[in-house]
Amino acid sequence: MNRGESIFDAVQGWDAERIRGAKVLVAGAGALGNEVLKNLALLGVSNIVVMDMDHVEPHNLSRAVLFREQDALQKLPKVDAAARSLLEINPELSVLTLQGDVLAALGIGLIREMDIVIGCFDNRLARLVLNRLCWMAGVPWVDGGILQLSGQVTAYVPGDSCYECQLSEGEWREISVRMGCADMTRRYAQQGRLPTTPLSAAVIGAVQVQEALRLLHTDRDSRKGGQMFSYEGAHLRSELYERRPLQEACLSHKVLNDAILEPAIGFESTLGEVLDLARDRHGLDSPKLMLRNGIVVELASSGGGPSKRVLIPNPYFSDALAQGFEEGRGHAIATRGGLREMVDLRHVDADVPLWRLGIPFADVLELRGSAGRLEIILGKDIAAMVFRKGVNRIPNPWMEMDLQTLRSVVSI
Repeated sequence: MNRGESIFDAVQGWDAERIRGAKVLVAGAGALGNEVLKNLALLGVSNIVVMDMDHVEPHNLSRAVLFREQDALQKLPKVDAAARSLLEINPELSVLTLQGDVLAALGIGLIREMDIVIGCFDNRLARLVLNRLCWMAGVPWVDGGILQLSGQVTAYVPGDSCYECQLSEGEWREISVRMGCADMTRRYAQQGRLPTTPLSAAVIGAVQVQEALRLLHTDRDSRKGGQMFSYEGAHLRSELYERRPLQEACLSHKVLNDAILEPAIGFESTLGEVLDLARDRHGLDSPKLMLRNGIVVELASSGGGPSKRVLIPNPYFSDALAQGFEEGRGHAIATRGGLREMVDLRHVDADVPLWRLGIPFADVLELRGSAGRLEIILGKDIAAMVFRKGVNRIPNPWMEMDLQTLRSVVSI
C-alpha cells in the first residue's frame, strides 16, 4: 500500500485505484517539474514518465526540491536526479526517464499510453510542440508557467480546447524565431535567465497536479479544459480567464485515429523494413516515410575545402557537432540542403535505422504512397515500455553518445 493512501481515501470523491494506476508523463524537470513530480509521488501516482533534455546546474539548486549539490557537481541529467529523489519519497513508484528535446524525443505512441501529460516548460515553442503531439495522441495535457511570483495553469483536452488556438501574433513571432534557429542549444536559450522562485513553482505545480487529478477523476467523454488559472503572488490575487474557442484552421487539430500497431517494428528497425512492410503487408504503393523534422545532409566550410556528407536530424544539430568536422582548421560550418518532408530508398540507404532519421522511441510513423496513406505505431517499443518498480530508462541514442561518437555516427 502506498504511504498515505488510507488518508486520501477520506477525501470526498477520491478514487485511490484510479490515481494509483494512472500513467502520467511530466515534460520538463526544472523548478516547476520538480514540484509536480514531488506532488505526484506524495499522492501515490505509481506510474510516472519524466522527460527533460538538460543537466543539473548549480543555479537549479535554489528552486528545485528534488536536486542535490552532488547532482550539479556531477552534471547529472535532470531526469536521473529527479527519479532518484522520487524513489526516496515513495519507494513503490515506477519511474521511466527520457532524456531529450520535446521537438524530437517524445514519441506519439508513448503519449498514447499515458492517461495525462503535464507540461512544465519555459518557452512557447515547446508548449506548441507538446500540444500538437497530445492532439495527435488524443491525450489531455496541463500546461503551467511561472515568472517571479506569478504563474498560470491551463488544461487542454483534444477536441475541446487547444493551446495553439490561443496564440497571438506576437507569440507566433517568438515561436517562429525559435523554430528558425538551427542550433539546438540556441533554440532553447533565454535572453538572460527568467527570474523564478520556489514559491511560485510550488503554487503553480500544486494547481497543475490538482487539474490533472480533476481530469483523471472525470469520465473521458465529459472532460473539459481551456480555462486559465492566473496567480499573482505579490498581491495574493488569482483569477480565472476563459480562453478563445477552437479555431477552424488550427494546425494542431490533427488526430491519428487509424494507426495500426505493428509489434515487430520499433525505432531501431530500418527504413527498408518499414517500407517493405507498408508495401507488402498493407498494399501501399511506392511508400515514403514522412518526417516530423528535417534532416541536415551536408556540411560545408566557409573557408573552402570539401563538404561533408552527414545525416543529422535538425533538432540534434548544433554548432559544436558541426565544428567537429573541421579537424582543427577553425572555419565556420554552414549547412547545405536537407531532407524536408519525406524519405524513401532514393534518399537514404535501406539499412539506416529509424532513430537516425529522427524517429523517437514509440513514435507513430506516417507513410504515404501513390494512392493512400498509412499510420504505424512502433509496437515493439510499446511492448518494451513496461512500468516496473524502481527507475527504468527510455532509450534515446542521440543523447547517450559523447560528441566524438556522435560525429562518427552522423557521417555517411
